[in-house]
Amino acid sequence: MMEPKTETEVTYDDRRKEMVQIIKTTQEIKVGEETVGDAVTERKSVFKEKGIRKILSDLSDQRTKFEQAIKQLKEGLKEVPEMTKELEELEKKIQAINSFNKSKRLQSQIEVNETDLKDVNKDIREIKDTIGSRLKL
Repeated sequence: MMEPKTETEVTYDDRRKEMVQIIKTTQEIKVGEETVGDAVTERKSVFKEKGIRKILSDLSDQRTKFEQAIKQLKEGLKEVPEMTKELEELEKKIQAINSFNKSKRLQSQIEVNETDLKDVNKDIREIKDTIGSRLKL
């Protein structure tokens, strides 16, 4: 499945002092290898002056956090120790622990997928009941 395509349009109405943001997301719907349709989601947001100031403030804070995180990560790369036999043994133990954690995570994903499957089956029944014989499925 292809990545969703997102288009953003931002306009400002000087007369009303409002910023309008329209976000349109398009994603292909595929069954197997065949594209059967497109799902288009459109969200429109209207912001007044206080909202615009809040958005810019939040984005500025996020930018600062990302810049600090990148700086810390780059500094962390400088402090990497050399691989010794002790570290190799620890790495093997960590791999065993990660394998165990992965199996626990997979088990929980199975449970979630089984629940989702029940919901999908319910939705299929509802659609078929609603459409009836008006459309050959």
